[in-house]
This record gives sequence, C-alpha cells and structure tokens, in this order.
Amino acid sequence: MIIFNLNYKRLIATVLTVALVSCSNPWDDRENNGDANLTVNLTEAIKSTAETSQFAQLLSETGYDKILAASKTYTVFVPTDAAMAQVSDEILNDPEALKQFVGNHIALTAYSSERNEEETRIKMYSNKYLTFKGSTMIDDATIVTANQYAKNGVFHIIDKPLSPKLNIWEYIKSQQGASATSDYLLSLKDFNIYKSDSIGKALSEENGAGFLADSLTNSYLKNVYNLNNEAKSYTLFLMENDGYNQ
Repeated sequence: MIIFNLNYKRLIATVLTVALVSCSNPWDDRENNGDANLTVNLTEAIKSTAETSQFAQLLSETGYDKILAASKTYTVFVPTDAAMAQVSDEILNDPEALKQFVGNHIALTAYSSERNEEETRIKMYSNKYLTFKGSTMIDDATIVTANQYAKNGVFHIIDKPLSPKLNIWEYIKSQQGASATSDYLLSLKDFNIYKSDSIGKALSEENGAGFLADSLTNSYLKNVYNLNNEAKSYTLFLMENDGYNQ
C-alpha cells in the first residue's frame, strides 16, 4: 500500500508538471527565449528586419511608428516587401486611405500563433475585424514567419497585405444610385420611425460619431440590424432592381 501511494503521488506530480508546461503562455515565456529584439520596441524591431523595410517606412509616414514605440502591448501583421508590391497606388497616394491600410495590420494586445482557438476575431486599429485562423492565417494572408517578439508586443510576417474590406453597410453605400434596395435602406436615415431615432440623431450631431454616425442615425441600423457593426457577422440578400420594383 505504501509503494502504491508513492507511485500514485509521483504520477500526480508528473501530470501536474506536464500540465503546467503545456499551459504556459508564449508571451509570458518570451523573456527566456534569448531574442535580441526583446530590448527594443516593435517599431525598432520591424525597421531592423530586412524583408519588412517598406512597411516600416509606412509606419513612419502614418505616425504609427510612435504608437508602436509606446508602452502598451500590440500585435502587428507585417507584409513582406514582396507582398507590398500588391498594394494599389490608390491607397499609397491617399493619406487617409494609407493610414487606414496600415492600421488594418495592427491590433492592441499580443496574439501569439500558438493558440488553442481555431478562429479568433481581432479588432484592428482600422476599426475593422480580421479573423486569426489556426496558427498560420490572418484573414486571407499566410504567416510566413511567426512570433517575432519585441519588448512591447509581437509581430508576424505575412505574404499578403491586409487591405481593408468593405463591410455590408459600406457596400450598400457604394451601391447608392445603382441599387433600389440600397437606396431604400439609405433613405431610412431621413425618417424617425421610432422615438429613439430622433435621440440618436441628436447624439450623433452633438458628439460627432465619425464612422459610427450611420449606426445612430439610420433607423434600420439602429432598430433592426446594425450592418455597420463588424463585431458581428451578417448575410444580406440584396434584391435586383427588377425584383424590388415588382
């Protein structure tokens, strides 16, 4: 019985040791991995990486270099120089679009590729949401070099740029004048169908809601489905004009 108890205790100790090792967090363990980048911030680490020099330049142009030098913790998905060739001149030559583009590669908090979740929705600095799939994909880009740690976060090198995509509401707005259904949904900004609609309009005007303004002022978004909210996923069947006008 004494031998049995001793072996049982050894077994429990072994299981606990394995559990503690397997549950360790790569971000918490980074200090022991000998990486020289742990003495520099993300801006410095990305600038010193040869294959990411073009994105590093855009960080400086948009002011994100200062953000990534701060004391908060970030994740950056950095396109290779070869991937940056895919970025359109329309984005590169428009300061507002460029800042939105760069922000679409940066998230608050450290996201290691060593994760238990199959998919994680991540809010980016662009106010867009991207899906981290498994350990190798962010949206439709593949991570070619993962878990490059700096003292204030982690960056992953990817093979495609993460250009911001239209959400459903943005797509509806892009169809104004060409789609009768879109025109109808957009027109609901001009009506106060519910009592709360007038309150939402007043708040938007008073506070300046920016990209969320439609969410407060359009009756459909405010009271039915907020298609401008990218934290949730929707499917919209947009009728062709012939079907809408019947």
